[in-house]
Amino acid sequence: MPVSPSTFICRSLPARSIHGGGILPLSRFILCTSFLTVLLYPRVSSAQTGEKWVVRVVSVQGTVEAQRMGGTQWQPVRLNDTYSPGDTIRVQERSRAALALLDQSVLHLNANTTLTLRPVKEERTGMIELLWGAAHFFSRGPHSLEVQTPSIIAGVRGTEFFVAVETNRTLLTVFEGTVVAENSAGSLTLTSGQSAVAEVGRAPVLSVVARPRDAVQWALYYPPVLYIRPDEFSAGPGWQGMVRQSVEFYLRGDLQKAFESIATVPGSIRDPRVFAYRASLLLAVGRVDEADADIARVLNLNPNDSDALALQTLIAVVKNEKERALDIAQQAVAAAPNSAGALIASSSSVSRLASSGATLLTSRLRRLAVARAISCSALARAIASTLAPA
Repeated sequence: MPVSPSTFICRSLPARSIHGGGILPLSRFILCTSFLTVLLYPRVSSAQTGEKWVVRVVSVQGTVEAQRMGGTQWQPVRLNDTYSPGDTIRVQERSRAALALLDQSVLHLNANTTLTLRPVKEERTGMIELLWGAAHFFSRGPHSLEVQTPSIIAGVRGTEFFVAVETNRTLLTVFEGTVVAENSAGSLTLTSGQSAVAEVGRAPVLSVVARPRDAVQWALYYPPVLYIRPDEFSAGPGWQGMVRQSVEFYLRGDLQKAFESIATVPGSIRDPRVFAYRASLLLAVGRVDEADADIARVLNLNPNDSDALALQTLIAVVKNEKERALDIAQQAVAAAPNSAGALIASSSSVSRLASSGATLLTSRLRRLAVARAISCSALARAIASTLAPA
């Protein structure tokens, strides 16, 4: 195959096994959530769709649209939709999606990403054309994928990598295995944890990324911990009516309209519930940095706001920051009414968080917060007791 102006040839080694208990590394957390997502939705056969599809949609948050080959209209993307070569998928602002490839590996798409599907090559090598944005590829074992961009071709044989297309350049980070990046100007071999940048007409070069995992925080799942009812806000044309309408859309699963409904809420509002709710919405689509800003605003209004502290605890748990998670959870319990200090008194530090902690946390929060039947103090205590060592 002729070498394009910039070409990445990626060969990633199989994922290493993990022995013993303890915390799931972030990469394994992504693995579990990625493949749980795939297994939760039934596989759709070609016979069912009447066409030879190459990807199946296994997750959609926000506004994701597709244009079929030869078509002119953009249509909403739904769970279990399948798409064929020539179809184009785009992910809008404050949105994300996950696609299962034929080999059941998962391709996560960030906000503001557009790609076109290409025919599968020999040996079931998937092909996509990433026109703009960022994608995160995850697989249980070495699989083949070819990613074309306006400036590179990334030939992948591996388990996990991240690729982002910017103006006149492509960024690549390999989390597992090795990568040979090459183009007409030169080549470069990458090992696990290394990153590279390839610009048009220039050889790929190593790029120092202090915290490469931060580039894929948007791909993680943050379970909902705030269960706000529409009737907590007054109906009408004012800001409370906007929030009420937003909550109604959120409960219907329409994140786009939920965001749109509060887009014009005045920034002068000093009700912390508004910003805690918006932070929860942002976490639903993986916008952690934006959610952090709203959480900080809540805590500036009320340093002991248990909703904001619960959200901070959740973020720390998902990021595997166990000590910080327990510290914030303790603050939430202390701040909430009727919280039992004895619950955390015996736990002055965290030795480890059980590998099932994230699952246990999600399960307990869902059970406790049904229909807002409990106060945030009980929610905070649930978080703290989940994080406390046995």
